[in-house]
Amino acid sequence: WSTSVGDNHERLMELMRKFVQASADARPAGQVEAASAEIERACQGGDLDIIEHICALQSDNPWLQKASATLAAGSPLSARLILEQLRRTQRLPLREVFSAELTLSTNIVRGSDFAEGVRALLIDKDKNPQWRHNSAAAVGEDEVGAYFESPWPEHPLRDL
Repeated sequence: WSTSVGDNHERLMELMRKFVQASADARPAGQVEAASAEIERACQGGDLDIIEHICALQSDNPWLQKASATLAAGSPLSARLILEQLRRTQRLPLREVFSAELTLSTNIVRGSDFAEGVRALLIDKDKNPQWRHNSAAAVGEDEVGAYFESPWPEHPLRDL
């Protein structure tokens, strides 16, 4: 270091540039861009089509294989809720996205599939959840919509 503030600033910036470059060099390659064509094909059609396409995905890409297996093993209700959440919040301002997320997550933890997932993964550890619905097609539109209704007379994030 020196007695010059400007010189010290330059030295610090140079040191930081080295760390930034080392971090960038160590960063693994992204997964989405490499799989974008397969993702695009799988995400064609309505919600049920998309869920079916992803669950049935045959890919050489290990990242996509894991995503497919995870969706297939998960709650059919959750799959429907995720797609609906993406649709409803796609163009909302961030404060409204946070409000919608709080509403949805609060309603999810109050539902039976959340408790069943916790039981199967963390309590009994049998990894064999018995979901309320046996398929995404068995989940009714009214049920999906109910998860997006605020459980509060006044939303706790109304002043966000």
